[in-house]
Amino acid sequence: MRMEVRELTGKLLPEFCFDDLDDPKRPVDHSAIARHELRMIRDHGGQLTAHSVHFFRGSDEIGSWSLARERAEASAY
Repeated sequence: MRMEVRELTGKLLPEFCFDDLDDPKRPVDHSAIARHELRMIRDHGGQLTAHSVHFFRGSDEIGSWSLARERAEASAY
């Protein structure tokens, strides 16, 4: 499993990307994990250009979160 972190234009931020994450292959909400990771990178990692986090298993995206999605969900309430 791998994690990709991207800026607004889609460019990878390689210092926050990981290729060899353990994959428990159990039902997990990878989008919730991506949301948490994005917050941690922006708030505690100081990387304010981070815009989205994506998890992949092979070529399949299995979860993601972005600032745009967060704003959209916040405005729905």
